[in-house]
Amino acid sequence: MNRSTYLLLCTLVIFVFVSPVFAGTNSAPPTKEQAAAIACVAENVKTREGVLANGMDQYTKTIFDAYKERQASLTVSYGHTAISTQVMKTEVNVIWSTFRNKVRNAAKEWKKVKQDAWKTYKTNVKTCVDKSNMSDVSNAASEISGS
Repeated sequence: MNRSTYLLLCTLVIFVFVSPVFAGTNSAPPTKEQAAAIACVAENVKTREGVLANGMDQYTKTIFDAYKERQASLTVSYGHTAISTQVMKTEVNVIWSTFRNKVRNAAKEWKKVKQDAWKTYKTNVKTCVDKSNMSDVSNAASEISGS
């Protein structure tokens, strides 16, 4: 079998067996009930995503501020030349402890926002009477953990 025949056969196999997968199984437009359910799900998704976006914005700002504060504090601490190394070491340890606490608290807050957003969404989306199963509840675990 020459190369052009082989390529033609491969193209034909792909066209015959793969293209129906991408064609979709139901091309009929949604019924009024399905359209209303989809719109309801969409509105609930929009609300959830807004809450999550605001929560992530707050989380990243808090983390950024913690790093900037740590930078400034360490710069000041290491700039003290008239204090003993023991006092400087204590200051540095306090700075790092403060930083870790801020990061930990930011992560806890993000986790709470995330859990509350998904919990509210799961409750509210039940009112949509979504028989088309358009809800994306199964993707809740895909959220950033916030460590």
